[in-house]
Amino acid sequence: MSHRLKLNGAAAAADPAASFASLVVKHDQQHEALERLKFLLNHGVGYELICLVGPTGVGKSTLAARLMKDLLAAEQPQMMCDREFVPFISTTAVASGFRSFDWKVLYHDALLALGDPFVDDRRPTPEAREQQHKRVGESLTAATLRLRLSREMKRRQLKYWFIDEAQHILMGARAGGIGDQYDVLKSVAQSCGVKLVLVGTYQLLVHLQVSAQLARRTEVVHFGRYRHGDAEDRSAFASCVQTFLSRIGAEVFPNVEAEFDFFYAGSVGCVGILKDWCARAMSRARMEARSCLTIEDFRRTRLAGLAIQRIVKDIHDGEDLASPDTDRRIASMVLGAPASGSSSTTSKEGSSKGGRPGKVGVRSPTRDAVPPVAGGVSGGDHA
Repeated sequence: MSHRLKLNGAAAAADPAASFASLVVKHDQQHEALERLKFLLNHGVGYELICLVGPTGVGKSTLAARLMKDLLAAEQPQMMCDREFVPFISTTAVASGFRSFDWKVLYHDALLALGDPFVDDRRPTPEAREQQHKRVGESLTAATLRLRLSREMKRRQLKYWFIDEAQHILMGARAGGIGDQYDVLKSVAQSCGVKLVLVGTYQLLVHLQVSAQLARRTEVVHFGRYRHGDAEDRSAFASCVQTFLSRIGAEVFPNVEAEFDFFYAGSVGCVGILKDWCARAMSRARMEARSCLTIEDFRRTRLAGLAIQRIVKDIHDGEDLASPDTDRRIASMVLGAPASGSSSTTSKEGSSKGGRPGKVGVRSPTRDAVPPVAGGVSGGDHA
């Protein structure tokens, strides 16, 4: 079964590929995460880092762009009165290809976003040399850029700094550890009075558990996929598929209701993956000079099984970390109430006789019984 779409003259004349690339579908998951982000930016007292996390291809960057568009509209009156005022900047944490993350590139990009015309001419200064001891392992160039960025943020009255692909910062930690990378971000936020919005994968949550102080000053906004077992999510996802197929430029396309499980499995419930998949399928049809989009086009252009398997594993692991704690679990952690199914003997496991702890997987020293040897011989050479 297929849905048939009638295109008017204007729609047919327009470039369907360009139109589809710029298409943004507003959906329920996005709206919920957007409202949560707005609340934290305006009323999140005590939070200096806000982590927007979710699976790859769910649309985190698109959501951040929509939030910045709304912020720009809200701050427009003050920007018109004060031409130096910059409410926010947006940069991307680029993977350096080496073990350590290159902070110089991030500071450089932030200064460019703030409109610094001389960022490429910055050289180490005496001030940077004096403060060198505050950043172990930091080069003089990085120190100069960081100090300049701090001053520029204050001069521009910057409120928010959006950093996309922020997991690259933490994955490129030096030998000092991931906590050191977070400490740099926290110090920038504290010294400049700026809230940092870190946009990234679930790896941000894994790295966030390194410090109690850091956890206190960080809030997580989970932008999740559509869940197959939730009736409302199924309906919303089907609506997204229908919108993409009706706007992709095909005159005939598959029936969404009949092929729902196929589309869900191939996109793992993520709108961004679905959109890219639709674009590839339509490109295949155009290569063969067809205006009819078939299931075979989608089957030939979906992600490889290994890629989907890896995405699903990351999603399952990340959703476990991002799931909200219940009141009962928090009370159990704080008040010391025993967890369900706990045993008083649990703490004794892995301990040797006398209460001294033993190594996991290593037997405690003991005397084993020796079986009698055939012929009544208890020692000597054996053939």
